[in-house]
Amino acid sequence: MRREIGDFVILDSVSASIAHGERVGLVGANGAGKTTLLRIVSGRDEPDAGRVRVAKGIRVGMLAQESNLDPRVAGARDVHHLVRSGAQEVEELEATLAHLESAGAAA
Repeated sequence: MRREIGDFVILDSVSASIAHGERVGLVGANGAGKTTLLRIVSGRDEPDAGRVRVAKGIRVGMLAQESNLDPRVAGARDVHHLVRSGAQEVEELEATLAHLESAGAAA
């Protein structure tokens, strides 16, 4: 895969394969093309040459760099804590729903 902006080549001869169930993080210097690569793989942008194939049922996600996020997100120490805080909210909603469903079944 290849991606250029004007005369500047950002990605050249990029090739990768990720197995089902694997998770990938990209680390590199500013301007190395990490965001460009993720935008292309996630379908938010197109390569200038080559193609991206994502198997059926696979989801590609990307946490944006911009800080225009919910204050809870912006204040999170790291992604793990952010995900756990969201999971806690989901668990609380599931418990409330289960309680309401059992109360409705008893009525």
